[in-house]
Amino acid sequence: MRTRGCGLPVSGFLVVFGLSLATGRLAAVPVPSPPAAAESSEIAVTVVEIPVEVTRRGEPVLGLTAADFEVVEGKRSLPVVGFEVVDLAAPEPPDAPAPAAAASRNFLFLYDFAMSSRERLKDGVAAARELVDRGLDPRDLVAIAVYLPTGELDLLLSFTTDRAAATRTLTALEDLLNGKEAAAAAVGSDPLRLTGLGARALLSQTFQVHETNFADDARDSLGPMDGSVGSLLQQEALYEAGVVHRPAVEARQAGHVKSLADALWGLAEVLRPVTGRKYLTLFSEGFSLSLVPHVADGYTGSSVGNGDLLFKLRMTLGELRHAGWVLHAVDLAGIRRGETDGDGLFFLANETGGSVVEGTARLAEGLGAVLRRSAHSYLLSVQADVPSDGSFHPLEVRLRKAPRGTQVLHRDGYYAPLPFRHQNDVQRLAEAAVLVSGTDERDDLGLRVAAVSLVAGVETTRVAVLVEIPGAPLLAAGSPRIGVEVFGYALDAAGNSSDFFAQAVALEREKVGARLAQGGVRVLARLDLPPGAHRLRVLARDRQTGRATLLTVPLHVEAAAGPAALEALFLAPADDPWVLVRPEDAPFDIHGRGVVPAARGTLAAAGQAQLFLLGRGLAEEGTWIKNRILDASGKAMEGGLLELQAIAPGSAGELDLVMARLQAGTLPPGAYHLELRAGHATRAQSVAVRPFEVQPAQP
Repeated sequence: MRTRGCGLPVSGFLVVFGLSLATGRLAAVPVPSPPAAAESSEIAVTVVEIPVEVTRRGEPVLGLTAADFEVVEGKRSLPVVGFEVVDLAAPEPPDAPAPAAAASRNFLFLYDFAMSSRERLKDGVAAARELVDRGLDPRDLVAIAVYLPTGELDLLLSFTTDRAAATRTLTALEDLLNGKEAAAAAVGSDPLRLTGLGARALLSQTFQVHETNFADDARDSLGPMDGSVGSLLQQEALYEAGVVHRPAVEARQAGHVKSLADALWGLAEVLRPVTGRKYLTLFSEGFSLSLVPHVADGYTGSSVGNGDLLFKLRMTLGELRHAGWVLHAVDLAGIRRGETDGDGLFFLANETGGSVVEGTARLAEGLGAVLRRSAHSYLLSVQADVPSDGSFHPLEVRLRKAPRGTQVLHRDGYYAPLPFRHQNDVQRLAEAAVLVSGTDERDDLGLRVAAVSLVAGVETTRVAVLVEIPGAPLLAAGSPRIGVEVFGYALDAAGNSSDFFAQAVALEREKVGARLAQGGVRVLARLDLPPGAHRLRVLARDRQTGRATLLTVPLHVEAAAGPAALEALFLAPADDPWVLVRPEDAPFDIHGRGVVPAARGTLAAAGQAQLFLLGRGLAEEGTWIKNRILDASGKAMEGGLLELQAIAPGSAGELDLVMARLQAGTLPPGAYHLELRAGHATRAQSVAVRPFEVQPAQP
């Protein structure tokens, strides 16, 4: 791996949420009043998907149908237009499609560094590792975050099924807690937080601000008095010292509670794009609700109902419920006998329908009921016509003729769509992470992607990636400024992340509008991948309109000593109008020659285009290369000609290179594919297919 920058904007991220490219932190901001909806005259026909768990005596109720449910918004009943049964306990068929995103289970492990000791946090990390390895369904998504004494919430890992990424992140936490020095970052900051790569570099070295009363702790450690005058005086002195220090210590502890409430509010707001059932597991030694009166500005003394902060906590927990979160608290201090030090954790969990697990040794047991109950659920879809203003709409799901003792668990409601132009940068990044980690595909921008293995190393192979975004969709909005962001994440056959790239491009229409109209934006990137099958998830998005292309590109990387697949790559012509974005860490060098590739060849009528063929063994005697030209329907065409011009053997891990030229000849204007086959008497054939077009003759 290498050090790498991602070229994405940073401004505004620091004070909002943990997807910041610089630090990844959510700074504490005051808990606001419920946000006003964005003004909008647009009415969106919105399909709302509602995951519902139905239990009786703690066990899931099976066999229900759409007719058993009623969904109510205010005084009106919404018709159920879609219904799906989700059963994670049933064996998954090998060819089963991925479950709907709204039916997924999302587990966020949040570690409280402000009110927890280092040793107990270690226990919490070990318990989460065991749960990830053995307790969760492979389809469950996991995210990891830390809350720091500075009032910041760092999202280290976004929701993903990538267990290797979760392991990397938990290992980074363990290293920090064990005092290990951070190694030099192998890669740049992962903007979407999907890989766990570089997670250690994101972590602050700040631990608990040890808000304890040392006098009280010392007195407790002495044990019972022995009856001597010295023992009595010592106890009295420590008691008096404890009384003096207690208000200041409790005020600082209460400040952490306030900052935690602020951070949780931001968490719920920014992660609204995450669909499905959401479980927040808070690892903390907890706090006492008696601390609350010390927080309000200028406020002292006791407070009935714990006053101002209790109101803020309720507001924050209401926002969590609105966004579909259930908070389960893991009390790192373990079982408390007759104490109220951890009643704050019970309050947080109870207000969201969650539970408290006492001690990390019982984590799997404590969450076992949650996992068992949520393994079986129902996904209801209803249709609502609402303004596109991001406002919250309460919903109630009712079960017709429900037996006594039946519980129906569902989110409080839904948020209306918020137009892309009203979203801030961090909300957009959070949405991008959801898109990339999912399985959906779409193509609003007409994206083209090509990936070519260039140099094989001992453990990884350098793969050059080319992403082409046509200019016409980018110009359609008419904005004087044009922006596009590109993300690429490579996953191996097990779904674990191997490498990533990210790039943002900002252009001015006045300067490059003519070039975009004739071509578009061409972005080069680099991946370092181990041998094996991979799939590359690519997201390209217009930063002005939100229009996006999301697709999956299959990749296969051969070992350095193994056979290499045939690769073909068109070269851009000398008068190419495309805007080229070539980061320093992504040189497209072939045999020491820097080239500008094109995902699709473009030939003038009766014209020609240069291309490179790459593969292992192409320079060997007895190797043959055949080709044919196919039209859009797959029919072989006559009239074009491929000339092989020169052959150069590779060295130091490079592939052999064949330089070639494709002549359009008498091919009529249109879209085609060039099919190439290379073979040898001792090897199986390799095939490569590249698209090209022949343009109409100029008048």
